[in-house]
Formats: sequence, C-alpha cells, structure tokens
Amino acid sequence: MDNLLEAINVSKKLEGVWRLYNINILVKKGDLVGIIGPSGAGKTVFLKTISGFYKPETGLIYVDSQDLNLNKLAQKKIGFSTQSCSFYPDLSIEDNLYYFGKIYGIDKKTVKDRIDNILEMVGLPENKKTKAKYLSGGMQRRLDIACALIHDPDLLILDEPIANLDPMLREKIIELIQNINKNGKTILISSHFMNDIESICTKLLVIKEGYALTFGTPKEIRDQYSNIFEIAVRTFPGKYNLILNYIQQFDIKIKNSYVKNNCLYIHVPKDRQPATYLKLIFDSLLNTNENLIGINLNTLSIDELFSEMLRK
Repeated sequence: MDNLLEAINVSKKLEGVWRLYNINILVKKGDLVGIIGPSGAGKTVFLKTISGFYKPETGLIYVDSQDLNLNKLAQKKIGFSTQSCSFYPDLSIEDNLYYFGKIYGIDKKTVKDRIDNILEMVGLPENKKTKAKYLSGGMQRRLDIACALIHDPDLLILDEPIANLDPMLREKIIELIQNINKNGKTILISSHFMNDIESICTKLLVIKEGYALTFGTPKEIRDQYSNIFEIAVRTFPGKYNLILNYIQQFDIKIKNSYVKNNCLYIHVPKDRQPATYLKLIFDSLLNTNENLIGINLNTLSIDELFSEMLRK
C-alpha cells in the first residue's frame, strides 16, 4: 500500500482540556505535508499524538498499516525533531549521532556506516568532531534533524524547524527538507511561515483551535478559499486615498485595502473579469493625475488565504 500514515478521528485532551477534535489525515509515501496554524492551534499536540508521545482519547493512528498504539515497532518508523533541540551540547556531532543510534537499539557499526551519509545529506560533513554547543543556530537545527534520521525512519516529523531563524537560514533549512524528501523520506513539517513551506508541500493541513479547517493540496485549498483578486498598484506621487475614493464611486465590492511599502493593495471578489478591475484602476489614475509605476493582479498568498480561513 502507498499509505504511510493515517489518522482517523483523532482527539486529544491535556490537563482536562480538549486540544484536538476529530482530526483526519492520510499521508502517502513520498508526501511532504505541511501542518499550518497559529500559535496554540494544536500543531505540536497533533504531531506528538500521531508519533506516539501522547495517546489519543479517541481515534486510530496507523503507520504503514500498523496500529501505532498497539504496535511499538510502528513508532520506530518515525523520526521526530522537536521545537527544542534534543541533542547534547557538550557532545560532538558524531557522538550525538552515536548516542541517538544507541537509544534506537542500533549497533555501533551500523551507526558508523550511516553517519557520513546523513551528515552529507544535512550539510555537516566537515563538522562531525565539533561540539554541538559551538554550532550556529542553523547548524544546530541540521544536527537535530540528523539525530531524527539516524535510525532510518520511514516518516520524518519536524516541529517548527524554521522557527527563530533569519530568512536566509529558513531558506537553507527549507532546501534541506526538500532534499531529504527527494531522497525518499516522507515528511510532516509544522510551521506558521506559510509562504515558506507552501511551495514544497504536496498537501497542507490547516489547524485552528484544535480543529482541522481543511486538508488537501495547495491548489485544492486555493481553489476552495481563494475567491479574491489582489491588485497591487504603485503610483507617483502616491495619493492612494484618491484612487480608492474614485473606485468606490462604482459598484465594486472592495473586501480589503491597505498601503504597504508605498504600494496600494486592493482585494476584490472574482465575480468580475480581471480586465474590468484593471480598466477601473487605469481610469482612476487619469482622474487623479497619478503616474503609474507598476501594477500586478494576483490571487492571494497562502498567508492571506490562511487569514481568510481564520476569519471564516
């Protein structure tokens, strides 16, 4: 079978409070699934539940067709990199990998054979003798992912792997995750940086307050929720209130508008052809003596789609 992970009506309670409500997800071998939600949405609780750290109050979890809560071998098919790095700072990269290999019951020779390949994969081949505490933040994240891979799991779960990293480091970690996926690992990654992970994910699960708002491919989610065009227009001298006042004279339902980085953004429904909106913008420029610098018409970004889902 191609199914690697299946969660059916999974609910979880922590300290007497329900944190997950009947979550369903089906992950196929080779998928790269993004778990998206704001802080406190239940992403970490969900990942810890489907990996066996927590036992669900209701529901079933299957890993490679094996019941996770009845078959401990199923848990060994999962590698989990948590939000807080799990390695030991006073151990070298190599010694950390030996230690985690021992935890998983792997003999020393097998771990030794795997270390160079894993370090090559995560971009740390020259640093294996370096103590973990001397690594940069991005390199520490790479080491943590390496520790989660040492037992060669079928499913790699990454909880907020790009949190607290600058944009350049986030980009490098995203590239690493994509390469690991291309090398045959099925991956679940949680994040609230939607724009960063949408392009690499085969599916997205959006969670809010413990509920699954939607689960599907990025395209399916866009088609379901994106009924809005975004018009971005930059003009000189940039009296954008005049442009908005002109447009509002007509029967146009402006859902949202704002100015950011000296550019006017207007959200309008897709119930009219794009050319209709663009003509109206050009007419407004003629009537307000604004000079056009640039104009774009797009669908909403995944961040804006996510905000739209939360509002609904």
